[in-house]
Amino acid sequence: MFQKHGFYKKTSPIDEVKETLENNIFLYFPLTRYEKSAWLGKSAKIDFQFSEKIVGVSNTNIVKNNVLKKIEVWILNILLDQAIYEKRIQPRITPSGSEQLWLGYSGKNTDTLELINKLLTIIYKVKNKNIEYVRIGVSEKKQRNIAIIIKIQNETEINISPSFSHLSSGEIMLVALFVSILEEYDYINNTQAHDTSDISGIVLIDEIDLHLHIELQKEILPQLLNFFPKIQFIITTHSPFFILGLDAVYNNQVKLIDLPIGNEITITEFSEFQKAYDVFIEKNEQFKTLYKTISQELLILRKPRIITEGKTDWKHLKKALIRLQKQGKFKQLDIEFLEYENEIQMGDGELIKMCEQFAKTLHEKKVIFIFDRDNQDIIKKADGNNLFKDWGNNVFSFCILVPSHRRKYSNISIEFYYKDDEIKTIDNSSKRLYFSNEIDIVTKQSATNKTVEKHINALNNPKLNEEYDKKIYDQDVDKIQNDTGNLVALSKSNFANNIYNDKDGFKEFDIIEFEKIFEKIEEILCS
Repeated sequence: MFQKHGFYKKTSPIDEVKETLENNIFLYFPLTRYEKSAWLGKSAKIDFQFSEKIVGVSNTNIVKNNVLKKIEVWILNILLDQAIYEKRIQPRITPSGSEQLWLGYSGKNTDTLELINKLLTIIYKVKNKNIEYVRIGVSEKKQRNIAIIIKIQNETEINISPSFSHLSSGEIMLVALFVSILEEYDYINNTQAHDTSDISGIVLIDEIDLHLHIELQKEILPQLLNFFPKIQFIITTHSPFFILGLDAVYNNQVKLIDLPIGNEITITEFSEFQKAYDVFIEKNEQFKTLYKTISQELLILRKPRIITEGKTDWKHLKKALIRLQKQGKFKQLDIEFLEYENEIQMGDGELIKMCEQFAKTLHEKKVIFIFDRDNQDIIKKADGNNLFKDWGNNVFSFCILVPSHRRKYSNISIEFYYKDDEIKTIDNSSKRLYFSNEIDIVTKQSATNKTVEKHINALNNPKLNEEYDKKIYDQDVDKIQNDTGNLVALSKSNFANNIYNDKDGFKEFDIIEFEKIFEKIEEILCS
């Protein structure tokens, strides 16, 4: 809630109250607000809106839900009015006769469009400081949409979004919130708004950080709120990042009320700060410890080094390489694996951070990070279209390739390089590895109705509809039971140890598909 720059007005007579309500905007954006994204389906084409309207009176609902399409229609009408009524043309006489000199546009609609463009520029400039401006455009009548066009320094304009509904959910929310304020002012005021300081009123926004990632909360939201200096914003939020951004922009001009008690608090007393701080400190310390441990391990290695996503992956790769070299293959491949167990907790998230950190310093030998192919976000960051990614400073990464017998499968982990019958090999404890489509999880209330009972059962027949999406099931393996109540599941760790230690039944698995990985490593070492 903004203390000094917001809209305030004390009124007492009925006529004065009525005048205040008629001449200022009053909007409420509830928690249940939503905007339809383009991917949900084909949006109806926008078109000009014709409706009867009393000048200076808004006929819109102050509670705002799903306003994006209405905004696009309003902008189209603004563009039409500008084209018809705000052309500036100056006649002049030339030796060859009379002609008209084009001077551009001037008027209320032109100013409104300029304010919309300034809003869009604020949103996008945080992402790229080299953006000169962002503006709206309009497509031809066959596919009428309001587009987003950006201009970067020393480059030509680029159409980055064919319509508002093609923006990200966070960008859609920001456009819907703040362009609605301009729209409402346009409806209730016949006067021209040269800038946003001409606009006054009260806007309530519930959970303003809804759908917004940290950058939008901290950097962009405060700037957009500050863009309307005479609007009284009353806002609820749980985001410490948004509060930090407000403090940076408004410099102690924000009034914070802690609900439901209603006490006024300072920035540092905001309870979410401590919670966020604790989480970040904990995760940061874990990462620092992990980074230090791996750095120390790498100092010992004197050959090109391979770092895998999990504690089992290096065992599969090292054993496969030993066997292939005994067959006379990859004899010149002289590499070392970072061999670790439970002392290092390494998932794909930690591994991608390691790539980023290790790429900041030069390494004498090449460091290659190898990821599973089961996370699309990681694939985009770590892989180079089935090639590899060069991070610089002798740091490389790639995702394991799809084995020949797994062409239709979407989640490829290192175990998928073996055949299904090999993966299902039973060890000397009568246990085996299970796929996720062979597991049935049942939860139900206990008899006392106080706890939830969880039963994990091995299926006799796999779920065929999940065949190509299946993964190796490695959670709660000590609880998976068969029909007779016996524990039957093997962990990925024990499965890898059986292979690595040449246990009976696990020594002769087909390793031909592993050649793809070592060919990729050779390609990187020769690059």
